[in-house]
Amino acid sequence: MSKARIMVVEDEGVVALSLRKKLEGLGYEVPAIFASGEEAVSQVAAIHPDMVLMDIMLAGEMDGVTTAAQIKSRHPVPVVYLTAYSDEKTLERAKVTAPSGYLLKPFEGRELRSTVEMALFRHTMERNLEENRRWLETTLRSIGEGVITTDSRGLITFMNPLAETLAGWCQTDAVGRPLAEVFKVVDEKTRTPVECLADEASDPMQGLLLLTRNGEEEPVECNAALIEDDQGKILGIVLTFRNVAERRRMETELRQHRDHLQDLVEARTQALQQAKEVAEAANREKSQFLATMSHEIRTPLNGVLGMAELLMDTELTTQQQLHVQQLLQSGRSLLDIVNDILDFSKIEAGKLELSNVAFDPRELVNETIALLSERACNKELQLYADMPDQLASGCYGDPGRLRQVLVNLTGNAIKFTHHGQVTVRLRVVDQPPARSQLQFEVIDTGIGIAPEAHGKIFTSFTQADSTMARCYGGTGLGLAICRQLLKLMHGHIGVESIPGAGSRFWFNVSLPIALFNEIEDSAVSSTKTDETALFTGAHLLVAEDNPINREVVRATLEQLGCRVDIVDNGLQALTALDHTDYDLVIMDCQMPELDGFAATAELRHRESVKGNSRVPVIALTANVVKGFREECLSIGMDDYLGKPFPASSSSLCCSAG
Repeated sequence: MSKARIMVVEDEGVVALSLRKKLEGLGYEVPAIFASGEEAVSQVAAIHPDMVLMDIMLAGEMDGVTTAAQIKSRHPVPVVYLTAYSDEKTLERAKVTAPSGYLLKPFEGRELRSTVEMALFRHTMERNLEENRRWLETTLRSIGEGVITTDSRGLITFMNPLAETLAGWCQTDAVGRPLAEVFKVVDEKTRTPVECLADEASDPMQGLLLLTRNGEEEPVECNAALIEDDQGKILGIVLTFRNVAERRRMETELRQHRDHLQDLVEARTQALQQAKEVAEAANREKSQFLATMSHEIRTPLNGVLGMAELLMDTELTTQQQLHVQQLLQSGRSLLDIVNDILDFSKIEAGKLELSNVAFDPRELVNETIALLSERACNKELQLYADMPDQLASGCYGDPGRLRQVLVNLTGNAIKFTHHGQVTVRLRVVDQPPARSQLQFEVIDTGIGIAPEAHGKIFTSFTQADSTMARCYGGTGLGLAICRQLLKLMHGHIGVESIPGAGSRFWFNVSLPIALFNEIEDSAVSSTKTDETALFTGAHLLVAEDNPINREVVRATLEQLGCRVDIVDNGLQALTALDHTDYDLVIMDCQMPELDGFAATAELRHRESVKGNSRVPVIALTANVVKGFREECLSIGMDDYLGKPFPASSSSLCCSAG
């Protein structure tokens, strides 16, 4: 710790030297001794002492009191006066300079030490107190609330600038006045004066109006806190307050904004709900449209294809057979288009479901070759199958949809190949535990596809170029449906092609392994050994309102050896069932008077009431939209037969069996 530096101002040289000796003996440093006030005043700033020890009765024009006043104006330093005697007037003058102590000559060393130590300590405390006061005042002036302080009597001692602005009083006018005179507040609702805020500390007070000095009213909130000493004696009060008009305005705006947002959310929610309802209604209308379109197209198409197939079984000339074959080909092409549109709509609506049965992938290739060999032969094309002679295992999946993809790709290859060959290839690319990675390829020597068209041919209603539809026909849905079907199976499809040199379409899919005995069991359960034996002598009732379809069904069943009764609607069917025991009923779903659903429900009711044996009922309908089969079964029908069905009626045999 450094020594305190004490400057001595004494006009008697002997006394001055004695003081130096005593001070240095007490451990203090004496940087300078001056005999006159003028010298002391001129040198104090340069010496920068910690204290001045000065004779109050200096000789010369400046006595000790005058010198002390000028020194303190230049350098804030404590001053201790040395005096042997002094008149009353001089002592009164000395008080004005706020001396830090007096030493009466002569004095002892301990008196000198205690006086010097007390002066230095007091100066340090006063300096710290002043710094704290400045920090506090600066803080109070800078905070965002009005601050008023009082003494123990409730008289104002301080106001910060914001308090001055809010109350309309300047600190100079307010200091010394009672708090209630400057800070006048009333209850905002009752207008009752709120007084005595300085009596005790209070919780935050709200709902107040401040009556300002200029007569205005401002909404405020305030807090009052008591200042107490260690014994609990009240020393004063600190009052903080704030204008809440701006906050209330912001709260109002925020509330209005929140209400507006809530209205927007409700409106948006309502709009979304309405949009959802509109979308659901549109989806229902779409489903209804698909059902209606399916029925309206398939019903006459059933008659066309059925009659054409029946006609093929009659004696025809070569030319007539050609015409009938062309008729069948055109009808089947139309049926393919209808099926494509329905499949696309089902996939788009997320309503297409996949089956999961055991099958042999090689059979898909064989069936595709068998189905399309005549078409390839008609164009003098070679149609080859390239696949392993045997596989380690079969697969579980949807063979019908995989066959649909393979037939589509092979049919396209035949369509766009004018000479050469088409090869259908099957490979087991990888066989991880419990799964088979199958890859099917269709390779042709056809016209090929331009590189820029490779991507878009898998897009809905898109073909390689605008001339395709004119030259080859088609909707542009086939490959899009293939891609979507494989996506549902977590598979992939792609193409490699060179214009004029042919194309290679491929798709792969990973499927669970199935043992071949599981495939054989599945095949046996669905195998029908003799269609004619199944139906020979059977007595069937057919309810169908379309005369052409009635004739197709009648002729088909009679070819199978059945006895057939025909009625036009559900009412006639119920009447016939009351009088005759039939082996099987084929019931059209949409008929006048009474439709197939209502007729079947009534039939099941009568059987239940009378205890009659159950008559099998097969639904006959052109509606192939998802869920329709389940609806047929739930109403009491035993199976479902879609229109058109082939005149050989293998589908009918499966349903009847």
